[in-house]
This record gives sequence, structure tokens and C-alpha cells, in this order.
Amino acid sequence: MLHTACNIVLGFLLMQLFLETVNADTKGWIEHNPDSGFLYDLENFPIQVKTKIKLGSGDALDLYFENYELDEEAGDIYIYFSSPPTYELYGCTSDIRTKFETELPAEKDGVRIWTFTLSREDGKRRVVIQCNNEEVLNVVLSNATCTDKTWRDYWKWEVTKLNIEGDTGVYRRAPPPCSAGNYMTVAGCQQCGEDTYSGDGAHSCESCPDGKSSAAGSSSEADCKEAHVEDKKTRLLRCPCQLTQRNHHRLSSDTSHLLVQEIPRTS
Repeated sequence: MLHTACNIVLGFLLMQLFLETVNADTKGWIEHNPDSGFLYDLENFPIQVKTKIKLGSGDALDLYFENYELDEEAGDIYIYFSSPPTYELYGCTSDIRTKFETELPAEKDGVRIWTFTLSREDGKRRVVIQCNNEEVLNVVLSNATCTDKTWRDYWKWEVTKLNIEGDTGVYRRAPPPCSAGNYMTVAGCQQCGEDTYSGDGAHSCESCPDGKSSAAGSSSEADCKEAHVEDKKTRLLRCPCQLTQRNHHRLSSDTSHLLVQEIPRTS
């Protein structure tokens, strides 16, 4: 009996892997059939979901969590695209629609990419939601934050299976955090530009303090150095247009020093 059950689970996992491989596009997005769930280790890998739902439409996005091994409900997140948009954590704030902590960012190319992260702190569940790489919700479930006093009955289980319902057909594993000197965008990690820096896992780059500059890809404020005034040689080499007709100069080709020679003016 146990051997048969293990074979069934293994077969399901292999089929899931096959379907995800077939349906995955070049950016890692996987087509999802809302009529069936899929196995996913949300405890260790945040998930991203792409939506095209317009704000004010009244439509909803629903992420339904389960523990596949124990066949237990493990929580539920609703996002309502009302005006203003709201969310509901089923089993914690059931039937209560709460406004987001911050305004949702605008669509990019007609879509929003949502990142859902679940973690635990001292046995309590933390839920973090990002929209287009901007954090819009970060809450620890507790008796103080949940109106449903039985919230632990749902949210205590590890999430190993998901189902997604709403105007979305694709999901993917969230990209790993960006290394220092880079920042996360919808398209992936991008290098910070000149005069900015970032640490590990950044979603934006910090500007250097006034009067300081840094090279592209800098990883800390310590990389921001005092901006020095260019010397005369550098200015001349960069801007030969400063030479006037009255005092023509000729620059030697020897780059080890700057040789200035007066050119006699012809009548």
C-alpha cells in the first residue's frame, strides 16, 4: 500500500515537471490551468504571478495554498482589483477587505507582476507581497493582526501545493535576489549606474551623497568618493576647443606629460 502511494506521488511530480517544462516560456513563465493545482515549495521559493487585471474592474486574484502531503488547507490570499484595491487573508481576516499599506505601482506594458513570499518568525507566519518590485504588504499573522482567532489552523502548515484563479495564466519562481551593485527590475537584475550604489537584494539604487561620485556597479556608500576638480592637462585633453586663435597650442603625442609649444602667428 505504501509502495503504491509513493509511486502515485512520484508519478504526479514527474508529470508536473513535464508539464511545466513544456509550458515554460523563455523567461521562465509557466502556463497554469486554474482547474487544477500544482506542487510548489513556497516555504523556500517565492512565487511570481503576472496579471492584466485593471484596477476598478472588481475582479480578483486568488492564491489558494495547501499542504499536499497532509491534504490540509494552508491559507488563501485574495487581491481585489477594486478602487481602491484591497486584499484578504482567508483564515486570518476572512470576509474583510483591507486597503494595501501603500499605493500600487502603475502597470508596465499593461501588466503587473506580483511576488508572494511566505516565511516564519518564532512560529508565526509572515506574508510579504510585492507588486512590480515594490513592497505593498508585509505583515506577521498573530492574534493582534488576525480577526479569525483560529488563524493557526490554516496558516500553520507548510505550503507544498498552490492553485491560482483570476485573470492570469502564468507564474514562475521568483528570481533570486540581486547581488550588491545591482537592483531588481521586472526584467531581472540590472547594474546600478554611476554615482549610485546598492547592497545585496536591493530593488533600487541609492544616490551618493552630494559632492561624491562612484563607478557603475558600486556596492556600498564607501565606494562614493570625493569628486576632484580636473587638472589643466585633463581639461585641455578633453576640450581642445578651449584653444583660441590668439594663442594656438600644439599638444605633443607623448601621453606621459603635456608639452605646450607656442606657434608663431603669421601675418
